[in-house]
Amino acid sequence: MSHPRSLKVKGRVVESQGGKVRLVLFGSEECEDCGACPSAGGETVEFNTAEDFSSGEIVLITVSCRRLNRVSFFLYFVPALSAMAGFSAGYFLFRDAGGFFGALLFVALSYFLVKKFAVKEDSQILEVEKTGERFKG
Repeated sequence: MSHPRSLKVKGRVVESQGGKVRLVLFGSEECEDCGACPSAGGETVEFNTAEDFSSGEIVLITVSCRRLNRVSFFLYFVPALSAMAGFSAGYFLFRDAGGFFGALLFVALSYFLVKKFAVKEDSQILEVEKTGERFKG
């Protein structure tokens, strides 16, 4: 079943015990070097399931892109809006160089806002499929 706004990522089962499965993700070709979501290679993801998985088994998980969209919004829109607001406030209060320093200050403050809100939400695993492969290594 294909989910709209989702990303498929391969992972290796490292532990499966009592319905709780832990995977190490291999990464995805769609978002190499991004790191915004758990599809970045090497990240560990845990989820609960009724299915039986064995250690070393390769699975294909479908992850919601909701977190990726949220992170993108915070990484690009919030600093840009902060820079414009900071420039306007600085220029209005201090003229000339005040606009530059206001923008710099507001962008620095937006960094903390981004760090607080963009990284909060955990990914949503929508579906897990067995691939029939085993990890060799």
